[in-house]
Amino acid sequence: MIPAVRLPSLLHTIEAVVIMIAVGSFLISYNNLHQSALLAGIPALLAWVFPLTVDAFLVCCSGFILYACQKGVSGREGWAFLILYTVASIAFNVHMAPPDIWSQLGFAMCPIGLCVALHFLMMILDIEARAVIPSPALPGPVEEQPEPVLTDEQTAVLEYYRVSPRAKYSEAGRELNMNPRHVKLHLDAVTGMGLL
Repeated sequence: MIPAVRLPSLLHTIEAVVIMIAVGSFLISYNNLHQSALLAGIPALLAWVFPLTVDAFLVCCSGFILYACQKGVSGREGWAFLILYTVASIAFNVHMAPPDIWSQLGFAMCPIGLCVALHFLMMILDIEARAVIPSPALPGPVEEQPEPVLTDEQTAVLEYYRVSPRAKYSEAGRELNMNPRHVKLHLDAVTGMGLL
C-alpha cells in the first residue's frame, strides 16, 4: 500500500518561493553594489556596508509599509523611499553591468525582484496577521452561533475521524466508499468549523 502524501500548503509553497527569490536577488545585488562601492573608492573594510545601506533599506521600507497598514495610517513615506531606494539599487546594479542592453536588463532584475518579493512577503504577513487577530468584541449580549449544517459525507468523515484521528485519506476513503480527495476536503471543512 502506498502511503498518502501530504503536500505542503499553498501558503507555505508561496512563502518559500518568495523568500528564495528575495534571498537570491539580495545576494546578487549585494555583490554588484559591493563592486560598485569598491569602484567608487570606498575602502575595502567599509565596502561591505554600502550594499546594506541600499538593499537592506528595502526591507526596512517594506516592514514600515506593513506596520503602517496594520495601524490604519498612510504608508506614503515608506512607499516613496521604497521606490527611491529600488531605483538607486537598479542604477548601481546597471552601472556594474557589461555595456550591452541584455546584461543591463539582467542586472536590473535583481533589485526589482527583491522589491517585488519583499512586497509579496509583506502582503502574506499582513493577510496572515489579519486572519489571526480577532476583531474587538463589542459590548452587549453574545449571540449564539448557529450549529453548522453538514452534508451526509461531511458527517460520515467527521464521525470516522473522531474514532480514527490518525487515519490516512486513502484508508478513510476505502472505509467510507469515498474518493480520498473528497475525504480531505470534507475533513478540512469540518476542522475549519471547529468540530474536530
